[in-house]
Amino acid sequence: MKETTSKLLSAIGQHLRRTFVGGMLTLVPVVLTYMVLKFVFNTIDGVLRPFFAPVSASFPGVGLLAMLILVYLIGLLGVNFIGRKLIDGAQWLLLKTPVVRSVYSSAKQLIESLSSGRADKGFKRVVMIEHPRKGAWTVGFLTGTATNENNEQMAIVYIPTAPTPTSGLVSIVPFKDVYDTDISIADAMSLVFSGGITSPSLIRKTKAVKEPEIAQTKTCNKCKHENRLSANFCENCGESVQL
Repeated sequence: MKETTSKLLSAIGQHLRRTFVGGMLTLVPVVLTYMVLKFVFNTIDGVLRPFFAPVSASFPGVGLLAMLILVYLIGLLGVNFIGRKLIDGAQWLLLKTPVVRSVYSSAKQLIESLSSGRADKGFKRVVMIEHPRKGAWTVGFLTGTATNENNEQMAIVYIPTAPTPTSGLVSIVPFKDVYDTDISIADAMSLVFSGGITSPSLIRKTKAVKEPEIAQTKTCNKCKHENRLSANFCENCGESVQL
């Protein structure tokens, strides 16, 4: 009788644990998603709500709606000639302003890297390097190449931090210490956003293939700074640059 009772209690305990854990795994992502969306909604709505005070009292979220419309209109500007010139002019002004120039340039390059599949301005591929110590592997994005004083080709690897890939560190390492992976850039971003929860079950790595040459750049005639191929204005001095 005691043995039967013990087995029954053990089975009930295991059932409760499995059920509780399953419920938590289902509920926590939903709650976190709700909290993030609520924070984003309230933040954006709060910024523009004062401009629509008479309306916002009756229609919550009017600030967010106004922000979405504003983003859409800016997007429309970017796809026509006159709008493109206006945006280029605003970018030129930002790149001419001390302090603002460095922040804006860095932010623009990073956003382009996150959103573009082009090899001249985005993440080229997902790689792995031993960091922060030998035997510990870190996933990163190959963003470019450089040559050291011994004419050895070096890999420039951006290592994002979880769960916000817009922050991270840059490591410049010899290509012999870099390994290519079979992970797509989209899967790698998912890995970072989830803090490793959505990690692939198998990651294959092979010795990295060197870049055939350093990515094309545009040279500024004024300060001789090497700019990205997609740049219309020098990222250093703000002058117009062309091929």
